[in-house]
Parts: sequence; structure tokens; C-alpha cells
Amino acid sequence: MDKDETPAAVLDSSELRDHLRIQLEEIEVLQAVYYKDDEFVIDKDILSEIDNYVNELSSRVPSLIDFTINIKLDNVSLEFLVTLPRTYPNTVPQIIVRSNQLNRYQQNDLNEGLNQYITSLDRGMICMCESICWVTDNLQKYYDDKKNEPQSSQSEQKVVFSRFWIYSHHIYSKEKRRNILSLAQDHHITGFALVGKPGVICGEGLATDCEEWWKHIKRWTWKKIMCKKKEEFEVSFDERHSMRKFPDFSEINFQSNKNNVREGHTDMGEFNRYLVDHECGYAFKDCFGIEGKLSNS
Repeated sequence: MDKDETPAAVLDSSELRDHLRIQLEEIEVLQAVYYKDDEFVIDKDILSEIDNYVNELSSRVPSLIDFTINIKLDNVSLEFLVTLPRTYPNTVPQIIVRSNQLNRYQQNDLNEGLNQYITSLDRGMICMCESICWVTDNLQKYYDDKKNEPQSSQSEQKVVFSRFWIYSHHIYSKEKRRNILSLAQDHHITGFALVGKPGVICGEGLATDCEEWWKHIKRWTWKKIMCKKKEEFEVSFDERHSMRKFPDFSEINFQSNKNNVREGHTDMGEFNRYLVDHECGYAFKDCFGIEGKLSNS
């Protein structure tokens, strides 16, 4: 289920309030433990929204709880990106751990180990503190200076350069948007994320990097998300950067109300113009099934 969807098909209002009450109690514990500046980061408006719903002051189903915990262990700075499903703690939380001091292989292994540990725990019990303790106890196994990324032996070595075109029903969540940008940087991906409804994500880079990046994104909770097209080109290692259509990874917004993506409507003509300007006009049909038309502006 997606971040912004009503969970009525899964939980009745009483069950939902019980789950959210437990989540708020766990948040209070985490805030007490990680009380220093920037250690615990959360949108207070969402907490207020959930508190009103739990106390039956509002009937509007609130957004999911997203938060970030920043801690330092043995000179390694770790960032925990957390999303709590509405059915948590009966279902597993979504946790991604990042660190600039771990290469992407180490981070992938750490997150795989953490996910296996969380999955092994009994459902119905909160597990954020246990998850952080697991990372604390096991970090050294993954933090190995000798475990470097493989290096290319020859500049002429052939590699596969990819460009992924991903369609989503919508992209509203601020946390998801931050994570998409951060993961793109971590995996040397360039491209863009079109926020609003519909949502489109383009990521380009080495095929191995794109696959790893996409593997993380599709694990998140979405109403609908799919990779509509994968472009692949075999090039020499030195030619890989010349294949890029985009200089970096950025968020784009072609809506009438850019201050609130939920209220605005995407100008598809402007989006098509953006694609054409980046020599990617062909992708409009791949994403939407129709030929794109340029905006009159």
C-alpha cells in the first residue's frame, strides 16, 4: 500500500488507531534516546496529524511516519532512514542505513543483513531500538577498509551503460523524494524525478549501479511503480560519461501549484518539452503509451 492511500481495506479505524498509538509511543522513546541536535529528524506536522487521528479529533487517515536517525559509531557516521507502515508493528518497518564511510557494496551487505534480522523478529513488537542495536553490534563485520569496489583494469574494458525509465502512480512523499536523490548520488546515477501525479523517474549510469538503485526504490511502499523501459548500451569504460543525457540527478516539477504538489496538475506539454530538450522525447510514449505534445508556452 502506498504512503498516501487509505488503509480501510486492511484495517478498520479502531485497529488503525491502536497501531498508530504504538508507533507514537515508540517515537517518544526514540526522541528521548536521540535527543541531541539533528540526531532524530521527523516532520512534526505528521506527528500532530497522527495524534489528532489517534485521539479521534480527526477522521482523516494520516500519512505514514517517516523519520531519520543520525548516529556515530566508532568514527562511522550512520543515517537510518525509516518508514513505518500503517500495520507496523504487525509488519516490518522499512529501514535503510547509509554512510559515506561505507562503499555501496558494504552498505548493500549491511542493509541485507539488517533486513534479514528484522524479518526474523516476532511481529507485533516494536523493533527500532533492537534494529539499531543490531547495526551497532555488527557494523565492524561490514566496515572493512580492505573491501573496496572492484577497479577497472583497462580503460578500453567494455561496460554496459543503462537508462531506466520508471513510472509511478504519484510521487508525493518528502522522505521518498529525499531518498531517491540520495540513492542516486550514492550509486552515481544521473537523471531526474518528476514529482506529483503521475510520477516519472529516469536514472542513467552503469548497468550494475542502475540495477542496485532500482532494487532499493522498488522495495518501498508504492501504490504503483514499474520500470517501463531499460535502455542498454555496450561502451568502453572511458565512454560511459559521454552517454549521459543529464549532468546530474535533480527533482523536476511542472505543476500549476509548485508549493503543494498534491494540489497542482502536471503540465504534460512542459514535461515533454523537458524530455525533448534532453534528447529523450521518445521516452514520453514509453512511459504513457501516447505520443507527447509540446506545450505552447
